[in-house]
Amino acid sequence: MRKNKRIIAIFLSLMMLISSGVFVNNAHAAQAKPTVYAHSYTVMDANSGEIIISEQENKRIYPASTIKLLTAIVAIENCSLYKRITVKKSTLNKVDVETTTAGLKLGYAYTLEELLNMLLVYSAGDAAEIIAESVGGTRENFVDMMNIRAKELGMNDSYFDNPVGMDWHKNANIYSTSSDIAKLTRYAMTNDTIRAIVKKPQYVIKNYYKGKSKTLYASNNFLRNYSYSKNLFTIIGSKTGTSDKAGYALSATARDSSGREVICAFFGKSTRMQMFQDINTLLTYTFNNYKNILEKSFYDIRYSSTKTIINKYLANGVLTMTSSGKFSGSTQVSKKEFVTTTNKALKTSYVVNGGTAKITLLDVAKIFKDYNSKEYSQEIKNKYKNRFKNLNSTDFNNMVHLYELNILPHDYGYNANAKISRQEMVLMLNNMPQRVQSLKTFSIFTVNRIRHTSTIITGKGLKNARVKASVSGKQIGKTVTVDSYGKYKIKIPKQKKKVKIVVTISKTGYKSKSKTIIVK
Repeated sequence: MRKNKRIIAIFLSLMMLISSGVFVNNAHAAQAKPTVYAHSYTVMDANSGEIIISEQENKRIYPASTIKLLTAIVAIENCSLYKRITVKKSTLNKVDVETTTAGLKLGYAYTLEELLNMLLVYSAGDAAEIIAESVGGTRENFVDMMNIRAKELGMNDSYFDNPVGMDWHKNANIYSTSSDIAKLTRYAMTNDTIRAIVKKPQYVIKNYYKGKSKTLYASNNFLRNYSYSKNLFTIIGSKTGTSDKAGYALSATARDSSGREVICAFFGKSTRMQMFQDINTLLTYTFNNYKNILEKSFYDIRYSSTKTIINKYLANGVLTMTSSGKFSGSTQVSKKEFVTTTNKALKTSYVVNGGTAKITLLDVAKIFKDYNSKEYSQEIKNKYKNRFKNLNSTDFNNMVHLYELNILPHDYGYNANAKISRQEMVLMLNNMPQRVQSLKTFSIFTVNRIRHTSTIITGKGLKNARVKASVSGKQIGKTVTVDSYGKYKIKIPKQKKKVKIVVTISKTGYKSKSKTIIVK
């Protein structure tokens, strides 16, 4: 009986130790979420849109000037950045005396882009009012545009009655949530103009008053003098906000060199300095504990239908993260970039001349001419007869093969000289069929000795196969066809001793074969 009691006592002691965490495997033990001083906060993976950690994320809060991100979005999407806007007395009269202002003077004119810098760097309320009246026609109409855009962005728990973020006026009807502000920030940070502005530590109004300039310093101390560990992430901006009701607020965006991007929409209930400290704590915690689940991606494909495909190639090393974090999918790619990316994606070893020139559809056709190549019937060729009637027979056949591979994202108007964008390149590679595995191999392929005095390369190969020679990736001589006797002859310029000449034989249905010959 005593033995049984002893066993029960030991068992109960073990259970208490386990429940207290003594035997918890450290590999699976999650570090406790930091304690911070906030009404509400949301930490979001900017690339995926997933909330990583949060506190009272759906609680209604006063957003203060964080909504100026929405003011900027509506302005950019409805007005030219280069439109010059004159400061009017009627507009200045609407600027609340308690709001932060740039002190803009009556009669001076600024472009929308200049006003956006004042709005987002310094949080200038007068810039907000000037933008609203100019873009919306009236302040009220602009606010309606803001609310419509907010709903389109999924900000379903938000409403705004002014473009500044004021909440101290009579019958104020302005509210949001930290979750909604994170959504707003996520979208805003895909806009190149906003992204470029919100990272600035200061902005200079060049034509401020009577020929003098005025420097506006960023309200975001992370960009100026707040010290944090930049080896883990870099704060790249976003928007502050302050009011008695809102407290100290900041929706901050941080990014690491691999393309992970995190948003912390924070609404503090302590001091301004405590807010910066708490945000730094939350971001450090997130990058340290959730690094493996944060999505690596380019910021400008965040809402793209091709995001999954592009991310796949980023993850497997076919694409590399840019220093700016931008994919630039509409940029026309060079021959060098296309071939380099293709070789990584398809495990090929293509070589192309004129590396910096923009690649055309015909260039692509020439590169892929032997990829899963086959003979096409006259019926199939007739489909393209009128579309490529100005091409020679070789280029015509290459274009037919390219179109029949069925990899093109669209038909390009059947223009052989059409340029290829970076996004189109990735879609092509993703659509490429797997290379046929049952290709035949050449049973006969020889290259005779080449001397430094030689002006021809000779050898044997399969009848009707094509043979070419190259030095350092550049073809020398013309491509020739093996004759009916199984022999070939390539005329070349004399080469120096020890130069390596690569001779390649190819034929439809056969796996290409190369031999490297050193000049004697």
